[in-house]
Amino acid sequence: MTALPLARPAFVAPASVRVPRVRPKAALAPFVIALAVLLGAGMVGQVALATALQSQGFVADDLRRQSLALANQVSDLQAEVAETSSMTSLAQKATDLGMRPNTYPAQLELPSGKVIGKPVPVTGSEVSSVRYQSPEQQAAQRAAADAAAKKAAEAKKAAEAKAAADKKAKAAATATPAPTPTPKPAPKPKPVTKGNN
Repeated sequence: MTALPLARPAFVAPASVRVPRVRPKAALAPFVIALAVLLGAGMVGQVALATALQSQGFVADDLRRQSLALANQVSDLQAEVAETSSMTSLAQKATDLGMRPNTYPAQLELPSGKVIGKPVPVTGSEVSSVRYQSPEQQAAQRAAADAAAKKAAEAKKAAEAKAAADKKAKAAATATPAPTPTPKPAPKPKPVTKGNN
């Protein structure tokens, strides 16, 4: 098989044809203006968004501060409730109402009304180690003890001063008086003679 050369088509140079110039359909100025307006609106939107976020940040900070203050208040109230419902506080309130601990209680059976045990009146001295006092009563007791200690110290100081004064007076009364010196006679002046001058 032999290959036959293919005939090439003859290249014909085109006749000089004038091609009209293509002009853009949209003008350049309106495009630039639209782009500038779009960018300006984006920047204004970004500034507005940043301002809104910043003001919301201030509001969030205020709310955090309020939340912290309320949490502290809740904590204080819980501590107050715990202190008020403590055994010491309840015992102090019972003491203020005139109640005293009873080591020999009598019990009442409710359906029948029968008293179990022997009721013994309470004098308040049955449990001497239990003393419930309010902070005001404790402060008054401390103040009274301090006043008594101060009064005792002043009395002791006055007694020591009186003892020292008595001792000094006794020593002065028993001491012998020192002899008083007799004055010496004044020397006689020499007579002045005229020849000695």
